[in-house]
Amino acid sequence: MKRMTAALLLISFMGVFAQNVSDYQYIHVPKKFDDFKTNNAYNLNKILTLKLQDKNYTVLSDDRENWPAEVLANPCSLLNGEVENDSSFLRNKLILKFTDCNDKAVAEIKSTSMYKEYDKGFQDALVTAILKVPVSSPKALDASIPPVGQVAELQKTAPKTDEKTETAIASSKNEEKSVVKTSNPAAASQAEVYSYNGQTLQRINLGNDQFILTSSGSSVPFATFRASTQKDTYRVTLQNGSMTLGYLENGNLVIENQDAAGNLKKEVFVRK
Repeated sequence: MKRMTAALLLISFMGVFAQNVSDYQYIHVPKKFDDFKTNNAYNLNKILTLKLQDKNYTVLSDDRENWPAEVLANPCSLLNGEVENDSSFLRNKLILKFTDCNDKAVAEIKSTSMYKEYDKGFQDALVTAILKVPVSSPKALDASIPPVGQVAELQKTAPKTDEKTETAIASSKNEEKSVVKTSNPAAASQAEVYSYNGQTLQRINLGNDQFILTSSGSSVPFATFRASTQKDTYRVTLQNGSMTLGYLENGNLVIENQDAAGNLKKEVFVRK
């Protein structure tokens, strides 16, 4: 009876203090996710950063020295973003997860892609998952976050999942991840790659006629392309924040830019 009472108390307590992702302004996105530390993380951190910014969130990097004073003073005003590999044998799957300052999940969004290739599959699944993230509409969180000690104390008395069940679930997940991670990466098709002035840039589609060109050596996209009303013509935001036009020409990407004299010139990104 005591265990049941404790469980009900824990559930009601957490329900009162539950938060939504949209309640927050700041979200921390790490340079690399724990499950995607190889292959440049398929640029998942860049995709998550851009799409969250489109939804009016302020995304913070691993460099805490550049975090706003209000976040440093109140760590509970920040969410932590994480992307977990949830793949099975035949499908690229992931979980987009947001946790609060108590390491409690505020939201977990599962997503599956029909693409079998790792790069396209995980990128497509992440873009789909982000569609379910609401636009930021922050509010004060100080009074609504439970003290860590109280939550931990309640958890101690709450009934635990049967150990055999936990072992079976963990084993199943490990087997699924093992199948994916030991597959031959060479079987994955190559993403769209372009060259410009000795640089190699990868195109990453973000959905809704939006994509970026990015290099492995930079955390900021080289250029962000958004569709215009004209077919195959895009509004382009460059790495330095300036805006211009871009378009497709003979399979290549072209960006209009200005030279030192202020004259327009064509910068051609040749598709490999």
